[in-house]
Amino acid sequence: MSARPSKRMKPDPDAAVQLKVQQKAPAASETATPEDLENDAKVLELCKTESKSASYIENELSLSKKALAVSLNRLISQNKLAMLNSSDGTIKFLVKNDEQVKLEAQLPQYEDRLIYQYIVDANNKGIWTKTLRDQSGLEAAVFKRVIARMERKKLIKKVYPVTAPKKPLYMLYDMKPDSSLTGGAWYTANEFDKAFIDMLNKCTIAYAKRKSIDSKKKHPDSPLEQLNESYFSASNLNDHIQENQISTETLGLDEIEHLMETLVCDGLLSVSKIDNQGEKKFKIRREPKLFHGILATPCGLCPVYDKCAEGSSISPSTCRYLDNW
Repeated sequence: MSARPSKRMKPDPDAAVQLKVQQKAPAASETATPEDLENDAKVLELCKTESKSASYIENELSLSKKALAVSLNRLISQNKLAMLNSSDGTIKFLVKNDEQVKLEAQLPQYEDRLIYQYIVDANNKGIWTKTLRDQSGLEAAVFKRVIARMERKKLIKKVYPVTAPKKPLYMLYDMKPDSSLTGGAWYTANEFDKAFIDMLNKCTIAYAKRKSIDSKKKHPDSPLEQLNESYFSASNLNDHIQENQISTETLGLDEIEHLMETLVCDGLLSVSKIDNQGEKKFKIRREPKLFHGILATPCGLCPVYDKCAEGSSISPSTCRYLDNW
């Protein structure tokens, strides 16, 4: 027999059902009729993708309060339906997915599920220990027990960011930390991997030089084609690294482009155009072969200076850049 709501409480349209579904679930000996099973199926279908209140379910399915309470009780006892508190205080119902059922079996205690949800929300950025403790509102001793229990079950893990190696963050056990925490490919075990970067720098310079040499061999009489084919993008270099198995580390295009930009700053590469896909194009930076006094002339910056001679297709007397200068 259901309890009567207090006269001091504000009437709630869902109260009749809510009071019943919070009671003990129906005994296993109670056999569901075909009509009961049909009601269960309708409730599950209605609450499959979005939580619904008892009054909404009652009106939508045209069920009596008693039939709805029986159905909700049975589905909750079978762990198929979850009861949720909405922001306005109304109890709503939502079908549990397989992941939720599995998680509840691993985290039977409320405190565990609370901490777990905060860590889920932090995604691959992780959440600081202090922030997690403050948000959960748990006492320090309880918090430590919950964290230790979840670590033993391999549900969460500690991550030490390169920017604060003594302050751990927590994230899901199988989640890959964001590169802002690990330092990306340039860090190994939280240590800056200078040897790895030096190796990639040498590889990049060698690749850039080979591109320049190959372009001259392929187009001996076309300076413009030589120039165009000497350029390469981050994706070109990435293909070269993967094809030749230069690195076992998987590098992102942004990381490779950052590497090439540092070589531009070092004066070893030059970047001067962007292709149709929006990628920057790089090439080896040729050291001028002229004496310092004429570097300001077009000859000092000419990419085909070594091909220039009187009587050839490229000569000072026919150079329009000299005429304009």
